[in-house]
Amino acid sequence: MIARRSSSPWLKRSRASTLRHLLLRGTPDLTRPRVPGRENAERRPRTDASFPQHLKRLPKFLKHLDRIEAFQRGKVWPVHVVVFPTTRCQLRCPFCNYGNRGEHEDLPWPLFLETLNMLGKGGVRAIEFSGGGEPTCWPCLDEAVCAAAAQGLEVGVMTNGVDLAPLSSRGLSSCTWLRIDIKGRWQLRRLPPPPSSTFVSTSYVWHEGSQRADLEAIRQWCLDNHLACRVTFDVLGLSQEEIRRGVDLAREIGSPLHPIEPNFAPAPACYIAWFKPVLAWDGWFYACPCIGLSKDNGRALPERFRICHASQVKEFYEQQVRDLGHRCCFCKYAAHNGLLADARAEVMHENFI
Repeated sequence: MIARRSSSPWLKRSRASTLRHLLLRGTPDLTRPRVPGRENAERRPRTDASFPQHLKRLPKFLKHLDRIEAFQRGKVWPVHVVVFPTTRCQLRCPFCNYGNRGEHEDLPWPLFLETLNMLGKGGVRAIEFSGGGEPTCWPCLDEAVCAAAAQGLEVGVMTNGVDLAPLSSRGLSSCTWLRIDIKGRWQLRRLPPPPSSTFVSTSYVWHEGSQRADLEAIRQWCLDNHLACRVTFDVLGLSQEEIRRGVDLAREIGSPLHPIEPNFAPAPACYIAWFKPVLAWDGWFYACPCIGLSKDNGRALPERFRICHASQVKEFYEQQVRDLGHRCCFCKYAAHNGLLADARAEVMHENFI
């Protein structure tokens, strides 16, 4: 029997299956709470102009003023931990932020469980499985999602949508949200119906090979499935002018496409590890989940960004907060780092604001 060749240009042959500016935008309500048993139409993002409010990261950050105050005092555990559990993936996207990684590395299950227990005791509020590789390729994903939810953590899963079978119905219902990162119009006919047991949205990375037809097809698929789609941009492969044109095109095509224009402002400090670090497949925590977005990091996780091994996470977060000193040429969390630097700055007459 001759295997049918995939139309995807990236499928592996082996498997087919600044702060002020942001604050001036306002601090809107966040997403509706996840309520078990609601119909999917109730729990999916709305496909109108309100959805961009959900995408504003800094207002979300400001909902955790207790952690910012703890940060000012000198010791704080993260709010949100991202996990890159594997380097495996069914695709080989040329615009992948972590394209220069190994192919067959997995986070050991016993180490993850031990770390999850420490994170829960430390007061971490949410955990996100992303990549790196494709989290559904990690054999332990379903158990990990259920274990995290059982500890009271909110759980998010970012997937390419090629194969959702590794997530059981219990795993899906344990998720606070599921985001399907669509790779192009070629993938739409392969995508399964969005699961009805959790809050679902989509995303698309505008890259060098993207065409208007991709955005139009994705928009129609999202309309048909009552989903919203954030449009992000390959900051490693596109010029700022090309990104600007992509933003304009997504806006022209319209809702439910919501372009997120990157902010190329440099960060004055590196503190995001105290709020949103990443645990990678090698068992190490790194300073930020978006290290691969900066051109000076080679679409990889350089060892210089390691902050501690997973087995020492408790000891690390019991240390005094400090600027880690990284100054990436592109920092996705520049506004957050700027806010945190200001929060730790010594000032005179602080009550005269």
